[in-house]
Amino acid sequence: MKKRAILAAFVSMMLSVPAAAIVINNSPDEPAMRPTGPADFMRHPSKAKYYTESWTTILHSDEGHAIYVNFALTNIGVVKGSAGLNMSFTAPGKPSEHWAVEHSLEDYSEDKAAGQIRIGPNTMTLKGKNLSVDIKDAGLELKLKMTGWHQNGYKFHDGKTFVTEKKDKYFAHFFHVPRGDFEAEITWQGRTIKLKGAGYMDHMTSNRLTSEYTRRWWTVRYFTPNYTLAFITMQLDPKFGGEIVTRAFFGSRTKALAVTDVMDLNPSRFAQDNKASHKYHTRFDVGMKKESFDFSATFQSRRLHDREAVVEGLPKVQQGIAKLFAGNPVVYRMEGAAEMKVSEGGVAKTESGVALMETIVLEN
Repeated sequence: MKKRAILAAFVSMMLSVPAAAIVINNSPDEPAMRPTGPADFMRHPSKAKYYTESWTTILHSDEGHAIYVNFALTNIGVVKGSAGLNMSFTAPGKPSEHWAVEHSLEDYSEDKAAGQIRIGPNTMTLKGKNLSVDIKDAGLELKLKMTGWHQNGYKFHDGKTFVTEKKDKYFAHFFHVPRGDFEAEITWQGRTIKLKGAGYMDHMTSNRLTSEYTRRWWTVRYFTPNYTLAFITMQLDPKFGGEIVTRAFFGSRTKALAVTDVMDLNPSRFAQDNKASHKYHTRFDVGMKKESFDFSATFQSRRLHDREAVVEGLPKVQQGIAKLFAGNPVVYRMEGAAEMKVSEGGVAKTESGVALMETIVLEN
């Protein structure tokens, strides 16, 4: 039950960016693209009943592995909430495998001077553009080093967005390492592998459950040799206006080009989930046009490599209770390939790369 509980907390975190009919950016008079600082990486504590916070590292190896690693905290719980870690691991051409471990909130600590957070024996450290993750817990050992393309991370305005006029509900999002090069060693289930490739790390916190406000999410982390695109887009429930809310980063190897809430996105080509009533999008047409650059790309899924539905793993009685509060959220992770047409500084080029795509469906 502990693993199920922490998995539920992780999915609530992934789905916990709240949204509403009125979206208000904090510090709107500040530049839209701002660097993150050490305080942004640290915990943003809240006493809210549905407070959640997570640090998510996403890796794509040169051989084709797709790995998602989460450190997470939540106040959601019968007594004191919980803390823990979760990993989705997909080897090339194989189905995904999952690992999770639960700790108490008291097992969380941080060292601001070192730029380090800790849950139990596991640490994540960010100093400038250098990220390290060290996990040794519940049968998993992971040692990861990643060097970002840029000297720091980025945030939209100050990172925080209110979703009501009262400003009593919010989410915050930080692109701490929007693109980096990594090396990792993983020991798990009797095997040790060494990997290198492209990586990404972001950080989200909120004081409400997304299922209260949103219906669907679409995310992409797209890696080419010279550019990267990362975005998180959510559709609000019609009761809250049905608005589309986006946080997107686009940059080259040498500089960040945009952090914005404006991006063209057209999701299409539904696939039917044969285990639930959900349909999920498998194609995203995207585009962005600014003064100094523009790009367009089509991300088409080559295969569904991970389907994560936490509620379905609960006992039948608990499923009914969970669905009353959160519906039946399912995360569909896909591998996609695309060519991106980019024009920067008047020079047009085409870049090819790998897209790690997600469609998240919250509705029943």
